[in-house]
Amino acid sequence: MIAGLLKVDEAIYESNKIICRQISRLGESTRGEVSQEVLESLRHFVEHIILKEYANGGDIEDTHENLKVAVKYVKNEPQLIHLSRFHHFLQVSSSHRVLKEHNAERLMIRYYEYLFRIRKFLYDKYSMVVLENLEQFPLDTNDELAEYYTKIATVVDRYNAPIHGGFRYDRFYVQKIKPFFINNKIYYEVAFVSANDNASKTDSIIAFTDMEITSYYAVKFAIADNSIEIFDQRMPIRVIVDWEVNIRPCELKNFNRILDNSLRDYGSAEQRNISQFLTKTGLSLSEVIMFSDEAFAKLRSQLVPSTKAIHFFDCLEKCRDIIKQNAPGSNILRYLLHHLTNRVLRKQYKDIWYYDRFENKYVHVGKNSNLSDLYLDNKCIPFDEMPFCSGLKNHVPSLSDLFDCLDVKGREHELLAWVVQNNTERENILFTPLEKTEDGKYKLDNFDDVESLVATYNQRLYHSEKQQLRKMVIKYNHLFIEHYKEDTVSIIRTIKNLTQNGIDNYTNMANYWMQTTNQVNSDEKKAALLNMFSHSKVALIYGSAGTGKSYLINHISNMFASKSRLYLAQTNPAVNNMRRKVTASANSTFMTISKFTSNKYKGKTTFDILIIDECSTVNNQDMREVLERANFELLVLVGDTYQIESIEFGNWFDAVRFFLPQTAVCELTTPYRSDSVALLNVWNDVRKMNGDIYYLLQTYGYSTDLDKSIFAPAREGEVVLCLNYGGLYGINNINHFLQESNTGKAIWRGIQRYKVGDPILFNDASDKFFTRTEEQLPVIHNNMTGRIVDFLLLNEGKATEGIQFDIEIDRPLIDMDMKDMDFTIVGTAANGNSIIRFVVNKNKTTDEDDEGPSKAIVPFQIAYAVSIHKAQGLEYDHVKIIITDEIDELITHSIFYTAITRARESLKIYWTQPVEEKVLDQIKPQDHQKDVALLRQEIK
Repeated sequence: MIAGLLKVDEAIYESNKIICRQISRLGESTRGEVSQEVLESLRHFVEHIILKEYANGGDIEDTHENLKVAVKYVKNEPQLIHLSRFHHFLQVSSSHRVLKEHNAERLMIRYYEYLFRIRKFLYDKYSMVVLENLEQFPLDTNDELAEYYTKIATVVDRYNAPIHGGFRYDRFYVQKIKPFFINNKIYYEVAFVSANDNASKTDSIIAFTDMEITSYYAVKFAIADNSIEIFDQRMPIRVIVDWEVNIRPCELKNFNRILDNSLRDYGSAEQRNISQFLTKTGLSLSEVIMFSDEAFAKLRSQLVPSTKAIHFFDCLEKCRDIIKQNAPGSNILRYLLHHLTNRVLRKQYKDIWYYDRFENKYVHVGKNSNLSDLYLDNKCIPFDEMPFCSGLKNHVPSLSDLFDCLDVKGREHELLAWVVQNNTERENILFTPLEKTEDGKYKLDNFDDVESLVATYNQRLYHSEKQQLRKMVIKYNHLFIEHYKEDTVSIIRTIKNLTQNGIDNYTNMANYWMQTTNQVNSDEKKAALLNMFSHSKVALIYGSAGTGKSYLINHISNMFASKSRLYLAQTNPAVNNMRRKVTASANSTFMTISKFTSNKYKGKTTFDILIIDECSTVNNQDMREVLERANFELLVLVGDTYQIESIEFGNWFDAVRFFLPQTAVCELTTPYRSDSVALLNVWNDVRKMNGDIYYLLQTYGYSTDLDKSIFAPAREGEVVLCLNYGGLYGINNINHFLQESNTGKAIWRGIQRYKVGDPILFNDASDKFFTRTEEQLPVIHNNMTGRIVDFLLLNEGKATEGIQFDIEIDRPLIDMDMKDMDFTIVGTAANGNSIIRFVVNKNKTTDEDDEGPSKAIVPFQIAYAVSIHKAQGLEYDHVKIIITDEIDELITHSIFYTAITRARESLKIYWTQPVEEKVLDQIKPQDHQKDVALLRQEIK
């Protein structure tokens, strides 16, 4: 060590030496191994930097008491927020095991920006040289991405000072911020959407900046349009040249309503001061309310005007009182202040009334005595008590957001529950296997003494019947959550009971119907129809993409045309697909599962036949509710377990077949979607992963390197499928780039551009945009495809301004289809498809709530490229799929299989050889055999 060096500096340099030595081992050790070693030294490194700051650059003893005071000090200093946050994250990752799902390698990538900032901070303030070889740690950028981001950085650098007063657009919500590092400088790729309550990621926009932007609240941006040259073409990019936090007034109002049930306006001066402070410091309000009393009082005096009006800081004072006492509602308030998102705030609010049976009337209670007299729904209580494994009302926070704003100390039981829940919801593993330690106690990964943690978790569950079903259970040397198991068992038992007997004389009836109608031209479907109800009152129909499952549903419908039928599916596109395919529509009712199981549904529940399509997307809880609510004689279940599964836990459709006689199960194997032998061979091999997929993809020319042909102008009937929205090869960039090659006339709406000739995909908003009542069935609906034919700007500059769109949709309509709908049919395309016309109103202010469906929301997205998830159920002549090293770990077997089976004629998969090898090596079909074996012990 250098003579005369302070002891705290010696400690910093010693940790730095270890970190740099580990990074230098890259090449002889893997990035993951190096990351594990580096992470072990980071906490010690950062804590000594915090001690040095607390000592104002001087020396200080490394004691627990000094560190405790120093940590508290940096939390109250906005200019040290990066140090404070980094230390908080390191405490989480080193003390709690749940982050094993983000392995050390991924943590290191996440922490890279903090290390980069620490290096600059120590050099600028103390002339200390640390982390000298940080750049040797690779961040997974290939040559094309390196060139892309380098050229973007060059453009961003031209805007070397904020361009004030350039806020041309309304507010946005920031969805994701991805840092990238060029020439020892940090830049950011920012994804954002309009700040309204109906925004979705399909509407997101990408821009770049070198300014550090926060994602906690609504923001305003000044955006410059520019371009770079890549792949021998000009690629348009957007650059954020100035920004500010700009919280929507309705969000301040709705937060205050939770505190005292009033929708109060606050002074513009205070709002402006708060926004400026949050912009300058990068803090969130959840961090501000955890300031010391002295620091908070000082900040209030700086930001709040000296008037007698009620201020938003009064709300923050009330929150601090509740939080300092750790009173009920504390965790809810801390989380809500962390983001202040309007649609989340509105869901949590409740002005309580209860029904007095003796008085036969409703009595107003108002505030919630269970939650410190806040105006919050009781459904928020589970989150308040165990936030790391519970959701708010109609909102599930991300784990990273919870780590950002809440204390995790003492909540290891919640983190264990999160792991088990994540295994079930994300991995479709119902029973999580446990290990036993030498002393006979159960262990899961690094969670020791699982029995004790389970007992603590179960004791702290809220007392309601629904929450008690969330209990964790140890059985068969496995760990599971009770209601997931109970739902699965109930579904299987109910369906199994339907196989005890069939319909008398069914085979003769089916044979007679097929002979007299001559509708069925497939031997496979004839065999299925002859047998399905001869010994059972349930028929399970499995089939790969394009095997004619919808046609078989139609045959069953025609055979039982005189019987009442209920058709259910998870999504509106799937319901509408059945409605189009079923020709025997008399005596038929079509709806989504969520509508049928809703408490608001008061319609018919008794039918002769219940038919459910796309069963693999139906989660267990919903399926159980359907079977409990519906009364039926025959049950038909249709789907493909190899395509994208349900968002929530849904293993029942794959598992139930193992409990039924073969007479109740039919599998369609003959595909009709494509005539290409090559495509059919690849589909079949990928489906079961029982051949040399790599060889087939090379032989048929389906695999290709990432190159500029991705950005070639789209052919008729072509789509690009991606999994991510950001990045060079993300959906937003490809749509933006391919739209540039479209020479049709253009119109701007805010920051979005639309051109004649653009392919479009109707989005979630379309289901309500074109209908006038909730009871109407949408004719124009989510996932319907089309093309912009023309547009016209109406009433420019007036309050009634709007854009009139003419869209060619993907099918012909007749005049009766537009009865009582908010569109008109204005023509017919050369291919026979209809051209419809509708008006999208001018964007309304984001100051106020978005109540109900809005005619100001564009009901479609530009669709040169779409997500693989959105493409499920769609078909295209030509399909390009892009898989990069940014998303390779997200590619599951079902996602990959769904993507390749969208093509009718040609297929191209763009990836590098290492990514191809990694994906093909890791993907495999879901295997529920172990769960099935354990379920057999529950279902005798």
